[in-house]
Amino acid sequence: EALFVPHPKVLRSAISCHPVPSPPSNPQGAAAAGGLRIWPSTLSLASAGGATAAAISGTGRRNSRVSGPRRLASKVTRASAADDDAAEIAALQAEAARLKAEAEGERRVARARQILAGTERADEAALCLWLRETTGADQAGSADVARRLLLLSPAGVPPSMSVEDLASDAFDDKLAEALATWREENQKARKQRQEEEQVEDERLDEQSKWNTTPWKPENLNDDRSVSVRIMACLPFLLPLIDHVPFLETLAEAVPPLQLLLKALSGPYGPYHVLPLVEQLWWVLLTISANNREIPRLVRYGLQLAVNLDVAFFGVSVLAAIVYGGAGGGGEVDDFEVAIGGYLYAGLLVSVLYSMGCCLLGRDPDGFPIVSKLTKDSLDGPPPPFFGSD
Repeated sequence: EALFVPHPKVLRSAISCHPVPSPPSNPQGAAAAGGLRIWPSTLSLASAGGATAAAISGTGRRNSRVSGPRRLASKVTRASAADDDAAEIAALQAEAARLKAEAEGERRVARARQILAGTERADEAALCLWLRETTGADQAGSADVARRLLLLSPAGVPPSMSVEDLASDAFDDKLAEALATWREENQKARKQRQEEEQVEDERLDEQSKWNTTPWKPENLNDDRSVSVRIMACLPFLLPLIDHVPFLETLAEAVPPLQLLLKALSGPYGPYHVLPLVEQLWWVLLTISANNREIPRLVRYGLQLAVNLDVAFFGVSVLAAIVYGGAGGGGEVDDFEVAIGGYLYAGLLVSVLYSMGCCLLGRDPDGFPIVSKLTKDSLDGPPPPFFGSD
């Protein structure tokens, strides 16, 4: 009879749980087991364990044969439920779209009735009023949008729209397009206005600086006392001293001017010792004229004296060229004798006029070009490095 021997792991587990009894006294019992040292108690336990493992293995095979169809049925059931859910979702989406379309139509009809305000047709005035109330557009913007919308109206004079026109899809699209165009143009215009306002603010800032600077005419030192008037007359001696050689010819023709010639000949000698001393005096007097702390009348006299001297210099050079071209003598002395006296007479009259105005406390502004240049240089912005200090 065959003997069932279980797996070694099962034997080890059974032996560890059940202590092995002492060997039998009959040595034939051991020989009956095929020469192996296996006792009856151990064999019975091993047989029980093997039967149990076989039963468990059989149950697993039966469960695996049953679970396959069940899983397939479960998948079919879930797929059917998913199809039902998708159909239900599609139905709900269609219903939502229908309700949305109905609400959109009701909104358009309500908007059309609001525009009409109880009338049968809406003209440009009605559209402008509605646009100003709902979009915040100004008069020009609402009129522009209204004219764009009335392009959809049927032919008629004047153009107007019914409730069907106002509730149509075309009107809705045209309204969105016209409002977008107006907002874009309005934004550009607003940006341009902001840039213009910024430029204007900068100009006002400069103007405010001008209003607070000491060199503004009403903020300048405008002292015109007697001492200031006398000081304003002194700079006019410069052009008279600078052109004394022209005075000699005039003094011969007018003897009373000999006293003036003697008075001006003294400073004339040292005045022309250095080269370019005339131009150096022009620069020094111009710098002094730009000092805003000096009384304006004195500054006016300083700058006008320089301008008169420069003007006389230019006229004398031009007259010498004309005199030489007309066949006059080539020597300078000949020019001074022939024409220099007349030029110095004009200079003397100009200086006497300027001194008289200064003594009266007035600006000598009777020279058409020279006086304007003098006034602009004094009352305008100061040159670099000539601020209010």
